[in-house]
Amino acid sequence: MEPKLILVDGYNVIKNTPELLAVERRSLSAAREALVRKLSAKYRHTAHQVIVVFDGQQTHETEEHIQRVRLIYSAESQTADEVIARLAREASGGRKTVVVASNDGEVRDAVTQAGGQSASSEELVKHLNAPPRLLARRFQHQQGVLRRLRGDEDEDTTHHTKGNPRRPKRQDRRQSLKSPL
Repeated sequence: MEPKLILVDGYNVIKNTPELLAVERRSLSAAREALVRKLSAKYRHTAHQVIVVFDGQQTHETEEHIQRVRLIYSAESQTADEVIARLAREASGGRKTVVVASNDGEVRDAVTQAGGQSASSEELVKHLNAPPRLLARRFQHQQGVLRRLRGDEDEDTTHHTKGNPRRPKRQDRRQSLKSPL
């Protein structure tokens, strides 16, 4: 898999994620830390580069690194949206695959125009909360074994059924459900 640049619209993701929003009600910095922890845990063993951009209140743009996640706080004279658009343009010039996670239509459009892809805040959180792929496959296998042992399998749940028009081929299902994250 090709390494991606994953740009996260920090406050947008926090405001659109119930669990992070609950933390944010207590402390905005705690919500930022919770988001960064989730991102670090998910992407720590990948080649992907993760950048979370927040609106800042300083006179100049500031940056810090926490584990494998780069945090950027925009200058007070610019928005996080502008920083994300700039980063997407710079990365697409270098032929890097860029994905933004945000529900903000303008941010998504700016990244798409720069040649990147977009995902919603909900898609990002679903991806962050998903079990590791190997664990998910093991669970699916065990469920299939249990169904066969109970004799519960019917025509719709059999993967090797040929000619079933109601069920797309396995490869087609994977491609249609695949998130850019």
